[in-house]
Amino acid sequence: MPRVTINISDDLLAVLETIKVRERYTSPSEVVHSFLRHWALSQQEHKLTGEWARLAGPERDALDAGLLKLVKAGKNKKGSWLKAQIYAAIKEAHGADAKSPTIDQVLSVLPDVLRREILNQKS
Repeated sequence: MPRVTINISDDLLAVLETIKVRERYTSPSEVVHSFLRHWALSQQEHKLTGEWARLAGPERDALDAGLLKLVKAGKNKKGSWLKAQIYAAIKEAHGADAKSPTIDQVLSVLPDVLRREILNQKS
């Protein structure tokens, strides 16, 4: 099997290690393989996080630190944190009384809503 070297921040490495333990993977490679297989099955655009990969170092590092806080706190373990952010994105895109935005409409604002929420977490 070919070897590939990837560079990730210390915070994302800590996220990977936490996921490895929490989900009972035996190695970091199993975690990455699982994520890649999940993507291969769903083949969804990375609307939530794709643009974050291209952020400047300091902003990207701040997001990674915020994501590590979320993982350590277990806030999104059952998806409730993300669900709350989706509701916030719906309100932001279409007003507090919005009834039925499309998925594309929600996904267009969700990355910014999530970024703000992650960066504004209380310690």
